[in-house]
Amino acid sequence: MKVCKIDFEVIKQYWIEVDHFREPNKLIKPFVRRLGPHKTIFDNPRRIAYGLFCDGKLIGVTQLVQWSNTQVRYRTLNIRENFRGKNLGWYLLETAYNTDWRGCGNLFGWVRDTHYEWALRHKFFVIDSSWIDNHIAMERIMQ
Repeated sequence: MKVCKIDFEVIKQYWIEVDHFREPNKLIKPFVRRLGPHKTIFDNPRRIAYGLFCDGKLIGVTQLVQWSNTQVRYRTLNIRENFRGKNLGWYLLETAYNTDWRGCGNLFGWVRDTHYEWALRHKFFVIDSSWIDNHIAMERIMQ
């Protein structure tokens, strides 16, 4: 397995291919400024997309975005279904963070309800108790 930086267009095509957002006509932007009541402080935040590759094939993606002075948001974490259950999502996220974001803040996630238990197992905690559109804000302390 290898984690590499990828262009935004590559991650965007992956999201469309796997129907990550579950909205066929969704406008996919390079970054999102607001998630429920949470808003980034940056107009044009630093952001890097990452792909997880197995034998040269893209099997997972994430995008990390500087959300605040103390938080780095992970925007999506998606592993192809036939590769799930092997802790590859955490491997991708942790490797991406340690490669380019160490010391930039804790991980912040706008976590979908189907991903909630995974986040708890990986030491994320709820920031507030507001579920909005099946998502909740969570954070993980990174050292």
